[in-house]
Amino acid sequence: MTKQSVLENINVREVSTVLAKHWINLNDEETQEVCLEEIYESLARSQPLPEDFALLSSEAKSQYEVEVDMLLITIDYVDLEPLIFDTDTNETFFWDQVTCKDSKKNQNIYKVVFV
Repeated sequence: MTKQSVLENINVREVSTVLAKHWINLNDEETQEVCLEEIYESLARSQPLPEDFALLSSEAKSQYEVEVDMLLITIDYVDLEPLIFDTDTNETFFWDQVTCKDSKKNQNIYKVVFV
């Protein structure tokens, strides 16, 4: 499992919804951390389990979960931006939840979070 493989299994709409929920306050570092934690939970749920996961010992299952968690904490907003805005459909879905894409406040938040 790699960072790229984790990102390939992202549920873009779910992550967009989490971002939109926190959007108005994402220029605050504490809110950014809370939002990322929620995104990590979403990413963890979207990861497929290994085929033999049910057969693994409790220790091996725990080790797998630790490995996933260690990969998740390497993911930041910059990694998510190309996935959320990769298609017009995904971008529209995101901005429809946030409100006006072109407002100065939204553009400033975008710069703080994704640039």
